[in-house]
Amino acid sequence: MDLIYNTIRSFKLKYSDSHRRAMIQHVLEDFKIKQPFNTFNMGSRTNHNFEVTKDLNFGRLYKNFMFYAVDSLNKFSLSRRSSDKCWAFLSSENHQIGSAWHTHTKTATINGVYYLRVFDNCGCKFLINGEEKLYKPKNDELLIFPSTLKHYPIPSTKGIRISINMEILTKEDVHTVFAEKS
Repeated sequence: MDLIYNTIRSFKLKYSDSHRRAMIQHVLEDFKIKQPFNTFNMGSRTNHNFEVTKDLNFGRLYKNFMFYAVDSLNKFSLSRRSSDKCWAFLSSENHQIGSAWHTHTKTATINGVYYLRVFDNCGCKFLINGEEKLYKPKNDELLIFPSTLKHYPIPSTKGIRISINMEILTKEDVHTVFAEKS
């Protein structure tokens, strides 16, 4: 585990190229089916955010997310409202976001983003202590951070960027779960 900006935990997952290709294909197929219902028009900019149809690969991804959250954070209990859904976010030069600083405070305590396909010109900005910090994730990287952390995905201009968002809702508050371990 690497600690980024003293808040974000980074883990390198070790999926094979064929496994990652299968996941990418699954997301793109889901996108073709769900696109008309999940396209948010912002003038000339568009983004795509949709629930991924669960299969063995995405079930395993969520279990890895849960494992790393349990292993790296303080002890927590799941809320009955917690869900093991995975949400795909696709963006590119022609399919990108507008002003999208956001948090996940209404739906989670722990947020995870798995970078399935990224390019060197995209990343994610985080607002830490009032200062914007740009992080450029690598393919196959999982970031875990508090749901209260404002962030802004940076679209790619080289191809379709695919990230997978996952959430855990706990009975404990975000400060208890993310407090420094003693």
